Amino acid sequence: MKKFRWLKLATRAGALAVVLTLCARGFAADTVQDFSAIFPPPGVGGNAPSILPYSATAYSIAIIDGWDGNALRLTTEENSLTTGASFNQGVSGDWSQLQVDFDMSFSPGQGGGADGMSFVFVNTDTWGVDNNSPFPNWQLSEEPNLSGSFGIGFDTFNNADQGDNGESSVSVHFDNTRLDSVGLEGSDIDYGDGMLETGSPFHASITLTPAAGGSNLTVQLTNLDTGDFTLPYENYLIPGLSPYQGRAAFKARTGGANSEQSIDNLSIALTPSGGGAVQTWSEDFESYDVGDLTAPPVPDNPPLVGGTPYTEFQGGSDPHTLLRNSTNDGGAQPGYMQLTSNTAGQANSIAFDQTSDVADNINATFKFKIDDSGNNADGMSFLILDAGAYGDSGELGSGFSEEPNLPGVLSIGFDTFDNDEEFGDGDPTGCGTDIDGNAGPCSDRRANHFSLHWDGTQVLEDVLLDRADFDLVNNEWNEMSLVATEDGGDMLVTLVVTDGTDGSVHVIYNEERVSGASFPGGARAAFGGRTGDANSLQSIDDVHISWTGGGGLRGDFNNDGVLDASDIDDLTAQSAGGANLAAYDLTGDSLVNGDDVTEWIKADDIKKSWIGDANLDGEFNTSDLVVLFSGGKYETGDAAVWSTGDFTGDGLFTTSDLVAALSDGGYEAGTRAAIAAVPEPASATLMLLGGLFVVRRRRK
Repeated sequence: MKKFRWLKLATRAGALAVVLTLCARGFAADTVQDFSAIFPPPGVGGNAPSILPYSATAYSIAIIDGWDGNALRLTTEENSLTTGASFNQGVSGDWSQLQVDFDMSFSPGQGGGADGMSFVFVNTDTWGVDNNSPFPNWQLSEEPNLSGSFGIGFDTFNNADQGDNGESSVSVHFDNTRLDSVGLEGSDIDYGDGMLETGSPFHASITLTPAAGGSNLTVQLTNLDTGDFTLPYENYLIPGLSPYQGRAAFKARTGGANSEQSIDNLSIALTPSGGGAVQTWSEDFESYDVGDLTAPPVPDNPPLVGGTPYTEFQGGSDPHTLLRNSTNDGGAQPGYMQLTSNTAGQANSIAFDQTSDVADNINATFKFKIDDSGNNADGMSFLILDAGAYGDSGELGSGFSEEPNLPGVLSIGFDTFDNDEEFGDGDPTGCGTDIDGNAGPCSDRRANHFSLHWDGTQVLEDVLLDRADFDLVNNEWNEMSLVATEDGGDMLVTLVVTDGTDGSVHVIYNEERVSGASFPGGARAAFGGRTGDANSLQSIDDVHISWTGGGGLRGDFNNDGVLDASDIDDLTAQSAGGANLAAYDLTGDSLVNGDDVTEWIKADDIKKSWIGDANLDGEFNTSDLVVLFSGGKYETGDAAVWSTGDFTGDGLFTTSDLVAALSDGGYEAGTRAAIAAVPEPASATLMLLGGLFVVRRRRK
């Protein structure tokens, strides 16, 4: 499959060269979206929380307009809520001091307010470092008793049976035990009649410092409306608490009485025990959209940060497109886009913003999954739009999906239901012959084919696939690769699908000519999904599209204007894969094999180098040996490409590759351009290299 190279600008001169190139060709940037940047990553506005409700009543967690911009609301003024939010690990390492700060607010609520909330520095040895780990559940929110972990409880209701000592109190917990509790009545803070539950925000500052026999704790609470503060704990020794690796978590609860409880401006600072810069991590929730987070354990359709923007369109019945997190259903990806659900009558699409005004060469890869719902309809589509006609952003609408016949659009249809009239009037049990060739009446009107469309017309007959070889509805993440290359006013289209069930590769189209296909206004991408009377769940992920202008370099398979490792590694992988795609056939024999690999490296109009030139600097010498063996592929049976030793195109790095390199005569001979005649390798050189390879192999 195509691999895309990310360009890194190492010098100002290199940056200037790239800018000049882009100015000459027009702006061109990849379209990239993996749907996984659901929350801002560490260092860019915070860290990703895992939000879990424990309540049978209304789900209450939401991003709200708080006292300092956004805040995270844990509970509303409803009875019997228990919710929690845990965060990925943001700081790590041994520490000589741990400083935790956050704001919190408790509304007066009804019935006196209840029950409280807590902070826990979750021990990651037990509970894991991120939100793929189990949620650190403790029994009562305001009583944070969690094994191996330190916590502070903020209690807003006097539950005498739990040993509470007032309507507002602060408690200390470590390793599944409550060590102490301090009532706040009569303290220096002005709490008013409701104590903590005034609706005013409070700032909590928690400091842990290792000491003899444990760690000293200091807790300070400050009323942010009045400036009053109190110290419930000052240098309180927690026996047995020594520095450990942790992450933040909160939990809140309402009982028969209730309270709205929220947090904001969380930060953790770790002072390394061996000196050095203090590590800090923070989350102020400002990168989130205000609104309910409605679907545990993570929200559907949360704010998306990063990647190419897109516009959604909902046609027909609910629900609309949904951003999903893999923990919802055990998926392989951190996040993905669900185009349709198992609901009839949907017709949804997403259209990406334009990222390039050139589209002579298009390389697109993405993953797709269609889940079996029993009747499976109707299908999906992938589209490339002329931005001159459709604009550089905005919705695409519906009415196309598995039959994407739109003017000025090059598209692929994925059809999973046969709507052909010869199969009857639409009754799934009334067709004459099903997709597997069984005589009717059949119970399966499953279609299983791809179609190619341009400018409002299907340009080729459907490619029907045997479901035993590849089934579109296989409940797995499959990968699609599309290459469309300008050729004399037409486009040559290659489409390859990798089966997510067994990794098999299926060539759907191989340089099929689409007459008149072009994108004079640049291009952008879109996806559509549709369900009819029957339905299926259709999803996409990991979209990556490279748009480039005409370059015409032979062997430049990713059309970036550079002949480099990404091209030759791609070619060796294609040779080993055996798909024989015409775009990689450099010798014109309708095969893609070792001869094409040799052509790429030695041809005067391509690389003009030696077999064995692993680092592609034009020479074969000891620096290439270092590259080869640092890859660790020699005689292991692991898949290899050119840069890791596969010089013959068989997908492995073995003795045959060394023989090919040595037989080419380029070892320590300089560049091929400087050599008039290619000498045979000296026997001494052969023996020396052979000895090196043997020694290296024995050391493995």
